[in-house]
Amino acid sequence: MTRPMFPAPMRAQSDEGPAIGFHALGRQLLDPSPDVRRSAALLVAALRPADVAPALVRAIVRYGDDVLLDAARAFGHQLTAVVAREVLDHSLGPSHRARLLEVLGETRDPFAVRVLREAAKDLDPTVRIAAHVALLALDQRNAAEGVEAALLSPRPEQRAQALRLLRRLDLPAARALERGHMERYVADGAAIPADITAALPLLL
Repeated sequence: MTRPMFPAPMRAQSDEGPAIGFHALGRQLLDPSPDVRRSAALLVAALRPADVAPALVRAIVRYGDDVLLDAARAFGHQLTAVVAREVLDHSLGPSHRARLLEVLGETRDPFAVRVLREAAKDLDPTVRIAAHVALLALDQRNAAEGVEAALLSPRPEQRAQALRLLRRLDLPAARALERGHMERYVADGAAIPADITAALPLLL
């Protein structure tokens, strides 16, 4: 099994300047201010310093900002090992573990599949749904069935989570699942929203 190719992330040099700069970036990723985190995440996405990867993962667990997830996407499979270790930490809450599973789906790393398949059997539905959508992102067979089950759940929060995660994926399979959900919604007697894209989270 081969990994997708990504340019190697930068490592801090031995001289104090770059090392201190990357250390500061790590602190900024964990800053309480969304603006500070956003600026740091954009820089991390551009430079991909390997030494900042653990701080980026902690920031995703703590805050879950879209811009942090985008920065993680830039690292590709370089984050797999760090994220996989955190996912196995059951002291983290389900929503925190779900964020990490979303990162694994974005790594495009086939070596993340085993972790995701285990998570798809988790007792918590929040974790299971995130794992199924991440497996869909990795183009895994039967992943759509797990996502479909979430979209058919009688619990609105589970359907909402599945839709939110699907909308992040730029994949034909994700669009097909969204369309299927919309068609069921309409068949049940609801009106078609004027703006499907903006209204999809309301199709619950």
